[in-house]
Amino acid sequence: MTDISDIPQFSLDAPGPLQDQMATALRAALRLEDLASSTNGSAGSLGIDDLGTPALLKIRTINIVHEGASGDEAEDATPFIASAIAKIRALGGGALLIPRGTFSTDSFDYGYLAGGSGKLVVEGDGVASLLKKRVNDGATFFKIGRSSGSNTFQGSVMLRDFALSGIDGGSERVMDLWGLTNSILQGVRCRYGASAIVLNNCVTNTLIGCIGANAVNGLTLIKHVFEDSTYSDPNLNTVVGGAYKDCSGWGIKVLNGTQTVLEGTQIENNGTVGDMNTGGILVDSNAGYLSGVYRLGRAISMRGGWFESCKGRAALVLKAGSSLLEGVHFPNNAEATREIYNDGGKYVILECTMALGRTAGNIEDTANAKAGSLIIGGEIATLIGSIDTSKTSFFEINAGTNEAPNRITLIRGMGSILSKDGKELARVKGVDNSPSGTVINFGVTFKSAPEITLQERGADNSRIFQARVSSPTTTGFTINKLSLTSGSSTISTTSDTVQWEAIGELA
Repeated sequence: MTDISDIPQFSLDAPGPLQDQMATALRAALRLEDLASSTNGSAGSLGIDDLGTPALLKIRTINIVHEGASGDEAEDATPFIASAIAKIRALGGGALLIPRGTFSTDSFDYGYLAGGSGKLVVEGDGVASLLKKRVNDGATFFKIGRSSGSNTFQGSVMLRDFALSGIDGGSERVMDLWGLTNSILQGVRCRYGASAIVLNNCVTNTLIGCIGANAVNGLTLIKHVFEDSTYSDPNLNTVVGGAYKDCSGWGIKVLNGTQTVLEGTQIENNGTVGDMNTGGILVDSNAGYLSGVYRLGRAISMRGGWFESCKGRAALVLKAGSSLLEGVHFPNNAEATREIYNDGGKYVILECTMALGRTAGNIEDTANAKAGSLIIGGEIATLIGSIDTSKTSFFEINAGTNEAPNRITLIRGMGSILSKDGKELARVKGVDNSPSGTVINFGVTFKSAPEITLQERGADNSRIFQARVSSPTTTGFTINKLSLTSGSSTISTTSDTVQWEAIGELA
């Protein structure tokens, strides 16, 4: 009889996160593989009471080697993997073990998860456990869930510590997941194809230390409307660590959904030089939508991430939603036109760094950008550039070189705030073309009448005229526009354009 004394024990009373307890139970099941195999030659039913603990959980495991697969890359493992899937489905779910080796197969299609087949664990032994696509036919390679019909929420899975390899330059989806909720992907590496990892209508799933690389797109989040019109946006998915890199299109492509959370994720070497439809991360025009409210929903939240060597349009392209970046580093994306290209969304950037100096600036707000963006702290080598300062505010940002940084604060529509003698001085600018004698309002209130400078240009924009300030107050001043008559200045009713600027301490 097999010695089970050193098998990890599962207990509902044991301390630690439930995920750790599940992992312990899984390891126990894998250690009892021989016992399980004795039931029918390759699969069995394992009760927790066999371990001396409460019989509340049954785990069934199947090793694809026991189905006949050898792990030799030259062998067609398709029938052995299909046999393993069929047995797990017949058992109502279970754990599929992929040992070390290269298993070449046409596809892995688990199909519909619900109806008693919604409990699935796929466990490998790191990147040495490799499923490799055999044929360059464009067909999806590794698929879980049903892509048609109804029942968009189909079940939960755990996928851990194995690798998938599509076709280099192929058009397939390498990992294609449908309607999953509360699932965990950990240490899964997907390469090649058109899309390395795709989450379709998936909600509240977590990807930990996963890699999507060498594809057109590394990770794609998308919504589909099913035949009975039921659907769900791919909301509340979390990416922890990992890397999405070396893709010709996008490292991450968020086509739909809200609250995609990225924690410490690496976005590197994505996009194609000169192709404005590529880059690091794309938040597309349908992302961040919140039904029933008159505001932008949160599209992505990224903390502690890294954008490097991205090409194309920008490291981050925002076409919708409201995105939050905290402590994100942009070390060098010289072959992209910008670090951030905002073409329909808005952003909050908190203590981020952008090291590359660009003449046109590191951030661009197009005419489609929404008002209300905010940059707080951090270091941005070239700040102003193409930012629309009527829509975006800055607070305490170090801009310029490390040797001579300029601290900049700018409140949307007011102008920058300077520092002088320990005081914060607001600089407010405006343009006026009203008649002489008009009262100009600052739009803010100063503690005392500020310093005001004027410059008036003639209607033909060729001569500098004189203008004078009278009756300055904390809220505005009267402007007198002068013209030249017989070599002397006289008050005129001219409406020539005047540029004015006021600097003072705010009330």
